[in-house]
Amino acid sequence: MSCMSTLIYCLSDKIANVFRAQLADTPISFSATDTEDLVSAVLSNNADFLLIQIQSDPAGYREKLMQLYMAGAKVHIIIFHIGKAYQLASSFDPVPADKDFCDAKDMIYKALFMSILQTRRAAADDFQFTACPDIARRAARYAREEHLREILSGVSVEQFREIKREFNLDIGSPQGHYLIVTKAMPHNYFDDYTHNRRVYRMLDELVYDGLYSIVRRYCGGEIFEISNNSKCIIINDLNQPSAKKYVAQYNALMSEIKKITDDGMTALFVSRHIDSVTDFNTAYRECISAKRMRVFYGEDSMLPVSVLRQKRPAPDMDELDRRITSIRDFSIITPIAVLGQDINHIFLNILKPSANINIYYYACSAINVIYDAFCQRYGVMPEKRAMSRCFDKYVTVEEMAVHYIRVFRSAQISAGDMSGDVDILTYKMTAFIEKKYAQDISLGDLAEFVGFSTSYTSRYFHKHTGKSFSNYLTELRIEQAKKLLSESDRPVVTTIAKSVGYNNPQFFSRTFKELTGMTPTEYAEKNRKL
Repeated sequence: MSCMSTLIYCLSDKIANVFRAQLADTPISFSATDTEDLVSAVLSNNADFLLIQIQSDPAGYREKLMQLYMAGAKVHIIIFHIGKAYQLASSFDPVPADKDFCDAKDMIYKALFMSILQTRRAAADDFQFTACPDIARRAARYAREEHLREILSGVSVEQFREIKREFNLDIGSPQGHYLIVTKAMPHNYFDDYTHNRRVYRMLDELVYDGLYSIVRRYCGGEIFEISNNSKCIIINDLNQPSAKKYVAQYNALMSEIKKITDDGMTALFVSRHIDSVTDFNTAYRECISAKRMRVFYGEDSMLPVSVLRQKRPAPDMDELDRRITSIRDFSIITPIAVLGQDINHIFLNILKPSANINIYYYACSAINVIYDAFCQRYGVMPEKRAMSRCFDKYVTVEEMAVHYIRVFRSAQISAGDMSGDVDILTYKMTAFIEKKYAQDISLGDLAEFVGFSTSYTSRYFHKHTGKSFSNYLTELRIEQAKKLLSESDRPVVTTIAKSVGYNNPQFFSRTFKELTGMTPTEYAEKNRKL
């Protein structure tokens, strides 16, 4: 060759040593760089070729490619990855394909191929060229993504079930879902995306693989494109026993997702909690418009992404759990002022300063469950919008605190009217059983709690409830077991038995069948939720 070609490479030491030896006698000038200095190395050397081995999160390389494009660099990019197989892609030739350029390119490809063979002892079928993708595999993924986008557009439960069955979608959690949109690559980079589409396509494939690995490790879900510069991630909700553990798990998940998708310009938008598959469309529209934060503010203007990124104090999760536990003890004899203190502290002192939408919905969901349980316990008809108001994007946290105090007060008054003169002793007995049913409690424990003899406690309880202590406890335990069996995807009878107070699973199964006419397994299969 009459002209010297310049190559900048970013390779692992093992491959770089062999690669340099392969090119030692060729008219190619080459020099090493690292990922951080990649752009400056290409520009300062006016490089003809850029060879990159992907060794870290792939999304980060997109920023470097975009910087080269914006700087007007005329460089041929070769990018590869060694995972389960060797994958390689290259850009279109950004310079005239003269003989010197083509000869240099052939030498570089050959040297790269030989260096990987020698360092890995790879077989021929380890090599995949993503410039020529598997048509059938890509077509199958496009079909799957098309139906996932249909779910965002709004489908019925029946349609969702059919799509889920046909494509074996991993979004069937009874706890609900979150929807995450990652938006990157501003429009002025689309020309470079078109020009180097093979390179970007391979990076996108690696991002997909990394995201699926993360999501499956935490909770399960699906990932798909919704536009050229946006991906959508549907995750199943995290099933954690406390707010503190929930937040820790959620933050760890989001940190990993952020790391693998961040190219320096990525914005992450997270939807509200999605209870029903029919709510995906609403959640998606709220997500991409960043309306999710407006619940914490009174102004009408749309909030910019910068507001979402503002540093805010982390919520005190231990205090949140303590306050929720206190609200759980609310009854017809609890002073409403006590409830008001707990609710106001949660919304004004914990939720508002942190402006964390996920903790907001966690707290609202917990309070909704307590409100619903109170209404069921006393036979009170719950208000129609009492539990859904927290999803109204125009409601502030101050308004939500007032709302919850009002609906609890209203339910308490209705419960008192329906019960007439409240039998405080009977209430204390039933409340004790409902709080301790999962433990190994006896009639003697109840008698000790109320301060009477065992025989008097037994007679009094039967007279005022119409049931013996043992029958009341058994029926309560079986009712709780029925709820757990219905809500669990793969219920373990032994675990559920222990969670409702039975240490002997055989005795639990026999008692369950006596009261329901079915074994726990049969009941779960018949009543399991989607």
